[in-house]
Amino acid sequence: FDEGMHAFADVQLLSELSPHGSLPNPRTVLAVLLFNAGQARRRVGAFDDASSLYAASQHTLDDEEEDKSLSPVSVASAVVSPLKLQPIIVPILHNIGQLQYRRGRIQEAIDTYSETLRCARIIHGEDHTTVAAALNSLGVLHYHSSSDESDEAMALFQDALRIRVNSLGL
Repeated sequence: FDEGMHAFADVQLLSELSPHGSLPNPRTVLAVLLFNAGQARRRVGAFDDASSLYAASQHTLDDEEEDKSLSPVSVASAVVSPLKLQPIIVPILHNIGQLQYRRGRIQEAIDTYSETLRCARIIHGEDHTTVAAALNSLGVLHYHSSSDESDEAMALFQDALRIRVNSLGL
């Protein structure tokens, strides 16, 4: 069950921010660096430090200060800052949710993973393995939250499995 909870346990490579040779947004670079520092602290068991670094990374992308070089994006009748739609937001939220889960804060983790799933779908599309990881993690949380949610958990696991099977071409 918990395999998806560890989907984003690695650091993020800065070289992946600009696959086409363009310069990445400086705030996105800062978000990645803070995230990677959080990963390092997490690996040594410093979960409070990791949480703080993940939150700082997320805040870097949530910052109210608009970056005038980026245009707002319309998503489902809402205007969203393009910084909030950087692919790094998915592992950031995923790791925040995973630490909430470790601390027994199941409802907070469900809320965080719901946001992770929303962002993953916007950024990667419905049938991406990142979406499957978020669905699997939500399934784990629903499974552990109460026996009344086992049907919801199973539906989430089945959606995640469908995406993974399709991505393998089976």
